[in-house]
This record gives sequence, C-alpha cells and structure tokens, in this order.
Amino acid sequence: MIVIADDITGAAEIAGIAWKQGCEVQLRCGCPVCGDTIAAKGTVVIATDTRSMTAAEAAAETRRIASQFPILSFSQFLIFKKTDSALRGHVVAELTALMESTGYRRAVYLPANPSKGRIIRNGTYYIGDKPIHETDFSFDPEFPATTSVLRERFPDAEANGIIMPDAASAEDIRRIVADYNDGHTLFAGAADLFAELLSAHHSPLSTHHSPLTPHPSPLTAHHSPLTILHPPPLRQHPEPSAQYWHSRQPDAH
Repeated sequence: MIVIADDITGAAEIAGIAWKQGCEVQLRCGCPVCGDTIAAKGTVVIATDTRSMTAAEAAAETRRIASQFPILSFSQFLIFKKTDSALRGHVVAELTALMESTGYRRAVYLPANPSKGRIIRNGTYYIGDKPIHETDFSFDPEFPATTSVLRERFPDAEANGIIMPDAASAEDIRRIVADYNDGHTLFAGAADLFAELLSAHHSPLSTHHSPLTPHPSPLTAHHSPLTILHPPPLRQHPEPSAQYWHSRQPDAH
C-alpha cells in the first residue's frame, strides 16, 4: 500500500498503525518510490508537508509525488490519502490532483474517527457532542472551522468526484469500505478508515526470526530521509511501553 500524508504527524500515526497490524513499513519524506521497494516493504508512507503550502503548491507537489510512483503501482498497490481528522488541509485540491495523476474515477473522503469521538452525522462533523465549528478548531490560524457542514466546508468536492459519507461508528466505516472498495475508488481520510482498509487488504508478513540472529530494532533511523519499521515478533506478553517506540540513533562510525 502507498499512503500520502500531508504532514509528518499524520504520516507517523499511519506508519504506527500499519506496523502494529504486522506490516513492514517505510516512512519517507517526499522521497521517490520504486516498485521493488514497495513490494519488499509492504507499506510506504510518504509525508509531503503539503498542509503548510498553498492549495496550488499542494496540488503541484501531489502530482510530483504521484508521477514518481512505479507504473504498475496503480494496479498492484492500493493508494490511500491520509488527511487530518479536523478537516484541515487542502483536501479537494490534493484529492483532485491525485485522482488525475493515478486514474482513480472517484474518491471517498472520510475524516471521521469514531474511536476518538469524531463522527459525521447528516453531513455535519462532530467532536463529541459539539459541531466542530463550536470547538477550539474554530480558532485554527490556517484552517479555521467556520462551519461543521462538509458540503459548506468543501463546496467543490462533489463536482470533483469526491464522496463524503456519514460515519458514526466502526461498523459504518466497515460498510463504507465494503461498498466502495471496487478498485476504482481512492480512499482518503483519518486513521480509523486507514485501519479498516488495511485490515481488508493486508495479509501479515511473516514475523518469524531465526533464533541464531537478534530481532531487528522496531524502529531504525537512517541518515537518509527513510525510516523502516519492522513488523513486531509474535509474542504473548503485554504490549510494549511507549519508550519501546522511540527511535534508536544509528551507531557512530
């Protein structure tokens, strides 16, 4: 799977979800992608930093990133567009550019995260029991939530082939993935949608390690803008602590 995220925080969140589901993950910062790398590593997450750009710059950077995908990736690899769960970013500009670059016929945009109390009901986005424009996101300096109605926030979405369904539960997200997962639809949204989509498509990589060799570090940092997260070994003891996720610096040479 190839994931494009508009900031490093969202990219890291997605990489962690994929790693926890058993994928071997590469987290890249605007790097070119090669077919052999994707096939070998399972999931490639690309942080584009387009949220800090203008809409025109974000669309251009999205096209640049997509132009570097291997030709066969569109038929062999699922593409997911990670967006902010608080409706921030140049959503329509980037989705339109990505669809034009990849040949997807339509997009499903689902920023809801029911697991965190962020839902869409009757086309209105809620955080808890409050419409988003009544929360602190209304004071965001770059993308203030001036309305909670998705059609008002993104008035040109539907004209550009972007569908914005309701979702108030995990079951709603499962249904949306099942209904639209036809190979011609680009999925875009927050972490809950990504996790469900990954579950629908992912067959975990083998996590067997030879007893004669040490287990790889779960997070290996490199001097290049490439980070590889290895799949966790199968084990019965409790989940690793937060410290276990910290990046290990390369040994000095």
